[in-house]
Amino acid sequence: PLDFPAIFGRTGPVEIEIGSGSGLFLAEEAKRRPDVDFFAIEVDTGEVHRAKDKWRRRALVNTRIVRCDAHYFLE
Repeated sequence: PLDFPAIFGRTGPVEIEIGSGSGLFLAEEAKRRPDVDFFAIEVDTGEVHRAKDKWRRRALVNTRIVRCDAHYFLE
């Protein structure tokens, strides 16, 4: 099981996005809803790097991403 309070450093609601792509949707949601933590699953390494870079430039602290096939990860 994932320990989201340890992953995010706080306790609160967590939303999971499967197939985050470049992270644009989560960037907007994380900015609009800072009280929610967003955990993304993406299989493409390039997209993971683009998402992380996008979130870092926006100084978002409520986003995390894992590079993995969602079927495998959720199993």
